[in-house]
Amino acid sequence: MRRLLRAIRKEMDLGWGSLGTVTLGLTYRCNLRCSMCGTWKKGTARSQDELTPEEISRILDEAHALGARELTLVGAEPLTRKDLAGIVRDAKQRGFSVHVVTNGTLLTPSLSSELVSAGLGRITVSIDGPPEIHDEVRGRAGVFESAAGGIRSLEAARKEAGSSTPLIGMHCTISSINADSLTRVQRVAEDLGIESLSYQLISESPEGEVSSSRVGDEVAAGSEFIPGDDSLLPSRAQAESIRDFAREQSKRDPSPSLLYLAAMTPEAIAAGRFPVRRCSVVGRELIADPFGVVMPCSHLDDYPLGDLRKQSLRQIWEGERRARLRRVLKRRLLPICARCCHHVSNLSLRRKVALYVSGRLRGAARTS
Repeated sequence: MRRLLRAIRKEMDLGWGSLGTVTLGLTYRCNLRCSMCGTWKKGTARSQDELTPEEISRILDEAHALGARELTLVGAEPLTRKDLAGIVRDAKQRGFSVHVVTNGTLLTPSLSSELVSAGLGRITVSIDGPPEIHDEVRGRAGVFESAAGGIRSLEAARKEAGSSTPLIGMHCTISSINADSLTRVQRVAEDLGIESLSYQLISESPEGEVSSSRVGDEVAAGSEFIPGDDSLLPSRAQAESIRDFAREQSKRDPSPSLLYLAAMTPEAIAAGRFPVRRCSVVGRELIADPFGVVMPCSHLDDYPLGDLRKQSLRQIWEGERRARLRRVLKRRLLPICARCCHHVSNLSLRRKVALYVSGRLRGAARTS
């Protein structure tokens, strides 16, 4: 019930056209090579061109003036930025609630203490299974133990500081690699003392849906989520077990991610298609890459809205490119929208209430 009330409150606070959340990709550098992630493939050749702390401060001031109060810092791996704690502290002082998404392996005792002191509100560590499964997904031996050690360092830093924050969450991306180990994921979270656990089905973008997702003559969808030689989507049998796991687990933990999976059909899970009926992300959020290029969402990264090194955030937010995209999406979603990794956020208030009350999702994506 608390989650439902928070969803209702957020829906009332954020109208279409009001900026609520800013996501900053601080870097494309990463120390891992995860099988389901294409961000690290963008390389590090331009790491010297990443947004500076001074540029980020200006962006945050402009975002705050537009109403934003939530900041999510991502990468590839944001902890590769040596100035991360300073960025968190600066954002906190500017009135933002700050969330960091990380693989957790670089959370040393000293960095953990710095992040607690800086006022980090929430941190989500990506863990996809027990040690052997997680290491396979993440592409390197010993990654699970490094991430678990990072979580323990953060817990110790909180205790030493007498702080209840940052809240520590764990996020599991479900794929064919770990689909048979989801009950063990739950036990891992319990063993690590995790305070919240979320799940997300892997996002894959078929080339045909990418090329047909257009705004006017422009292909808007990027190629980052196009699978390589082998798809990591679950098999039909795995999809059924994922649905059954979500149904059972959501009885104890009625989190949005579990309720959503529990309401999907095995066919939809195996196909990686979500019953998205509207896009609220474009109306409420902005994503900026490490060099200041603003995108409407992670799937539409070939449709840049503007450049924060050449324009103000207000110019981009109120600009014609964003307005044009909004007009397109209000008429009909793009084919790629059925792969949306923001599918839970895109539920209308009515569908959120229905999901909590009845456990059902109605309708499929209206795509062009």
